[in-house]
Amino acid sequence: MIDFENPIFREFYPSVSELCAEGGVRSVYTPSPSKFPSVVFREMDNFTVRQFRDSSREEQIARVTYVFDVTAQSKAEARQVFKAGDDKLMAMNFTRLGSPFTDDSDNPRICRIVGRYEADIDRNGMIYRS
Repeated sequence: MIDFENPIFREFYPSVSELCAEGGVRSVYTPSPSKFPSVVFREMDNFTVRQFRDSSREEQIARVTYVFDVTAQSKAEARQVFKAGDDKLMAMNFTRLGSPFTDDSDNPRICRIVGRYEADIDRNGMIYRS
C-alpha cells in the first residue's frame, strides 16, 4: 500500500496552524472541539488505480482522498482558514471535489466547511492531479 499520509499532513499543517492556534490542527476527527477555529485534516480513502497495475506485485499509483474540516465561530473565520488550506492543497496538486458549509448539529452557532480533495500519488511520493 502506498502510504504518504504523515508527509502530506506535515506539508499541509503550516498552511493553517497559525490561523488555528487556539483550536489546533488534528488528523483525527473531533466532533465538538472546545476551542476555535479548529481543523481536522485526514485521509479518508486510499486505493489502487487499476490503469497502472502491471505484472509486478507492487502498487504503482494510489488514488487518495482527504477530508479538510474547518470548524469556526463565524462564516468569515471559517472561510479564512479554509482558503489558506485550500490554496495549499491545490498547490500540492490535489483537486477539490466539494466544500459545502455544513450545519453542526451539536451547536447551530458553529460554522463548518468540509472539503474533500483527491489526487493520485506514486510509490515515490509524487502527487498528480487525478
